[in-house]
Formats: sequence, structure tokens, C-alpha cells
Amino acid sequence: MSIAVRILLMIALMFSTASYAADEDEEDEEDEFVVEYVDEFLGGYIGVSTGVNSARSSGVLKSRSKRTIAYLVQAGYLQAGYNFKLDKNVLGVGGFADMHGFERHKKSKLAYGNLVLGLNLKLARPVGHWLPYVRLGYGYGDATGDLTEISGFSNSYGVGAEYKFAGIKWSAVMEFKASTFSKNGTRIFNKSVFTGLNYYFNEPTAVEEIVEEIEFEPIEVYEEKAPEFAPPI
Repeated sequence: MSIAVRILLMIALMFSTASYAADEDEEDEEDEFVVEYVDEFLGGYIGVSTGVNSARSSGVLKSRSKRTIAYLVQAGYLQAGYNFKLDKNVLGVGGFADMHGFERHKKSKLAYGNLVLGLNLKLARPVGHWLPYVRLGYGYGDATGDLTEISGFSNSYGVGAEYKFAGIKWSAVMEFKASTFSKNGTRIFNKSVFTGLNYYFNEPTAVEEIVEEIEFEPIEVYEEKAPEFAPPI
């Protein structure tokens, strides 16, 4: 079992345990303050991001890590998907296009970039307007330049967080992602940190806030009475 699968299973177990514990607490006593943010992140979305990628290769053709910055047409990150409600969690399915820039790796004298396309599964739990998540993906990677012959199926995983701006359809996203693919004895590794914006097609929903009314008992006020007799002089 791969490390990425183990991470996803551990977090899924954590979410299910937290939901079960929360249900038990609700049965014991009413929550004094309940806020529902799940609906803010539901539905379809599309987004674009920019960031930094570190690529290296191992095996027959080796190259040390080299950073590239995604900007304009050279490179970038595209994502789209649909989020479903799973109790108090969010389950998302989507696709991505990670375009890693072309760069010359000086010591190995290899110059290459790569493109990774694929589908992913996202599991998240809202914390206010924030949506921390883990992601597992599978797709196809294709290198360019001196490593044009290197292409193959790609595994990827990522962790990130999304922030939904209240009352509008936009959200900000930041993520760390790693992916790998190989062919002919050479493997390419990518590690990326990127940030961007997502646009949701659904109308933003009003956040439901339920505040339990607290009944206060009236406070009795006693007036001080003057003494009925005068003290002796």
C-alpha cells in the first residue's frame, strides 16, 4: 500500500470518527452555537493557479532538482471539479492540468519540462470559511525537450486549503502537490507549491447560524430601608 493511500485512509478515518463523536454530543445536549459552512463549497468550479515546481529525474537519465516558476503561457496549473456533501464533509471529484516549465539542468546538461493531466479525488472538512483537504490523483505525464521519450501513467497526491469569500462565487486556494511518472528506466518527479483562484458556478448560500436563546432569571433588587428608631446620642 502506497504512502499516499495510507494518508487518505487515516484522514478518512479521522473525519468519520469526528463526525460520530459530534453526533453523540448532539444527542447528549444541544449545541449553543451551530454554524453550517459545507454548502458554501458544493457544486461545480473551475480555477487557474500559478506557483513553483521542482523537477528531477532518476534512473538511466539523471538530473538534479531544478525549480521553475509557472507564469503566463510557459507553465501553470488548471483545475476543475464538482464537490458533493458527505455529512459535514466535502467529497470532490475533478480534473487537473499541471504544466511544468521547461528548464535546463546544468550539471546533467538535460533540458526538459513536463505536462501531467489527470483526475483526482478530494476529501475535505470545512472550518469556517476555510476548507482544508487532501487529494489523490491519477493521470498521464509527458516530458518535453531532451526527455521527450519519457511518458507514462502518473500518480499524484496533494494537501491544501481553500478559502471561500463570503457572499461571492470566488475562492482562494493554496496547495502542495507531488507527482511522478516513468518510462524506459527513467523516472520524473515533480514537487509543486501553487496558489490561485477557483470560480464556483452555484450561487453562494447564506450561512446558517443557530444560536440558542439563554433564559436569564430576573434579579431581585432590595431597597435599603431607613431604621425605625433613632440611635441614642
